[in-house]
Amino acid sequence: MKILVAEDEVKTAMMIKQGLDENGYETDIAFDGEAALLKYHEKNTI
Repeated sequence: MKILVAEDEVKTAMMIKQGLDENGYETDIAFDGEAALLKYHEKNTI
């Protein structure tokens, strides 16, 4: 399962990513809403 984490606090984002990665999830991080939308659309184009 792929998860996109949108979090503006770097330390918090990295802790969330680490926990998800350790539990077998494929994660990507965006540090603001605009970056999250761009990453989402990049990964979900037809």
